[in-house]
Amino acid sequence: MLQSLQPQVVHIHLHVLRYLLPVRGVVRILAIVHTLNNLAENEAEPADRALQWTAFRWRVAPVAIGQAVAESIRTVYRIPPQAVIPNGIDVARFAPQPDRLHAAFRALDIPLDATIFTTVGRPNEQKNHALLLASRADLPASAHLLVVGDGSLRTSLKAMADDSRVDVLGVRPDVPALLAAAHVFVRASDWEGNPLVVVLGCTDPDYIEFSADANTDDGSCLTIVVLGCTDSDYTEYDSAANVDDGSCATEVV
Repeated sequence: MLQSLQPQVVHIHLHVLRYLLPVRGVVRILAIVHTLNNLAENEAEPADRALQWTAFRWRVAPVAIGQAVAESIRTVYRIPPQAVIPNGIDVARFAPQPDRLHAAFRALDIPLDATIFTTVGRPNEQKNHALLLASRADLPASAHLLVVGDGSLRTSLKAMADDSRVDVLGVRPDVPALLAAAHVFVRASDWEGNPLVVVLGCTDPDYIEFSADANTDDGSCLTIVVLGCTDSDYTEYDSAANVDDGSCATEVV
């Protein structure tokens, strides 16, 4: 196919690079763009990360989807991404609407006094839906969980959802309506690159309160990072430091 198309630029992601590089000597490709949609440490297997370490320094341009992914590229591959593309979505489509709420209650046979918690994402280990189901014990009796999406663990989730307060819905064409009907959107993922949800927190890494998971600053950045020796048992101790930088060397005698 590549020989037939003769593309000048090829866009790839995940583990496709291992198949593309061997044919680069046969097909003249001017540029390869590799987008990382998830955190670099989780995006590829160790062998693929080793390949990408070299490729990203040899005419393969890494592009990050979101700031969290960009930071992970710097950490894992020790280089900055060529570009950062923020995720974006029209949130007005998902705004709460009473008519949608009542319609969802009727369609899913949910009690009118229920509080709906909704999660959207494929059921697999990364998304950790099992944690959401396990949390039911800590929620009031009125709580009702909707799990939207299909994946390898959907069958086991349905087996875990052994009461009327959980609906494992699978793939749905009406996700905007389901989200508009929800009281609370929930996600229990073990990791995400930059999910299409607002995560509030401090987004400035120069502050103690910095959260790598946050994608929307909420004004919680209060204490600027001051590097130094934080152990008063060493002569290098700096009372102004709040983050230890490993400079404690000489113990006070």
